[in-house]
Amino acid sequence: MAARVAFLHFVLFASSFAVCGQTKIPIVAQKATAVPQECDKSELLSKGRPIMTAWRNGLALGISLAQQKFKVGEPITLYVWIDNSGNTETDVMTCDDLGHFKAKGFDIFASNQHPVRSRGLTRIKEKCVTDPLTAQGMSLVWLCGRNFPIKIPAHTCSNGDSLDLTTVLTDNYDLPPGDYSVRLRQGANRDRDACEPDEKVPIPTSHLPVLTFSVEKP
Repeated sequence: MAARVAFLHFVLFASSFAVCGQTKIPIVAQKATAVPQECDKSELLSKGRPIMTAWRNGLALGISLAQQKFKVGEPITLYVWIDNSGNTETDVMTCDDLGHFKAKGFDIFASNQHPVRSRGLTRIKEKCVTDPLTAQGMSLVWLCGRNFPIKIPAHTCSNGDSLDLTTVLTDNYDLPPGDYSVRLRQGANRDRDACEPDEKVPIPTSHLPVLTFSVEKP
């Protein structure tokens, strides 16, 4: 089985993230879910209403946007949510879990339903043509240079402004004016072969939750 991996992280962890809730809400494995009750708190929802998916061992991860309209050149921050619906405290790893989720946990689609490539994926796609062996290794290996646990108490939901709990889409994607959707990847789809043609990326299905946003000219 190919080893997982993600680009090296050398940023310092900012420890501020919100924690709330003590109500157990079951997460259905391999399916995006409604917002767990422990996440449905005003102090957490200031980051937007999340879409969630099961991750592992009673743990769910999610994403949200605090606004839906942006101007060209404005940072577009995607917030990461962690929900521990289990009965015991769980460690969430900064790279193996959060870094992997931010790199391979969701796709962005333009209004024509074509996937929007990240700049990193574009570089790999170019290698797929000029140096397929290197490209395959780049897409299959997940390397963690900064990986430590964040403890999440039982029946608790968390989000925040730290580097581990956010990703700035405009740092990784070219997003010209238009309408976009962000959709969670499900199950084995999280580790798709980066060299597969764009037309093989699963077509978004209407029954799964989605985040939408638009980018407008200044």
